[in-house]
Amino acid sequence: MKTFCKNNLRDFYCRRILKYGGMRTLKKAVVDIDNTLWHFCGPLYERLKKINPAFPPPEFWINWNFWMQYCSEDEFMGVIHEIHLNQDDDMNLPYSEASDFLLRLKENGFHIVIASHRRTESLARTRRWLLKHDLVFDDIHLSFDKTVLFDDACHMVIDDSPFVLEKAAERNIIASGLSFPWNKDAKNNGYRLFDSLGEILRHVLENSKRE
Repeated sequence: MKTFCKNNLRDFYCRRILKYGGMRTLKKAVVDIDNTLWHFCGPLYERLKKINPAFPPPEFWINWNFWMQYCSEDEFMGVIHEIHLNQDDDMNLPYSEASDFLLRLKENGFHIVIASHRRTESLARTRRWLLKHDLVFDDIHLSFDKTVLFDDACHMVIDDSPFVLEKAAERNIIASGLSFPWNKDAKNNGYRLFDSLGEILRHVLENSKRE
């Protein structure tokens, strides 16, 4: 197993993890990128407004298909792909807690799979962004079906998609994410939402110890 992290001060922690905990890692944590590790809805909104100025801001995106009355599916998916192809742009910063969040998961013995609904063409930029911002990971999974990762080794799923979180909860996997207008109405469907990655971390670590 190889844990990926940038060659800087955090290398000390990565070496310590690999030496003392890496080979014993049996627990998998599936962690989303968009609206989990960075505020994806910001640049998404700015680009969507160029397609249709009538697009409402993110606080009014109260369901997963909010975009359907404002643009075509091709336009919507095209904008998302454009952002992903420029993931490593200097303007695309992770949440301030993102690096420590992943590091703490690693320190607690989790095999971190970064999973995102993206085309595979964005893999190089995605990987570069993770390394650039000291976001520790073991594997990257880019596809449009994250449920293939929900096997017996999967202990937790961190995501903003209500569909993904519900599927994880159905399989008795710890499911949690940041609270947004598009997911909070379904929060009683077996998963927990929080206002910060720090709160998510405390929740998932506490519940993983009970298993």
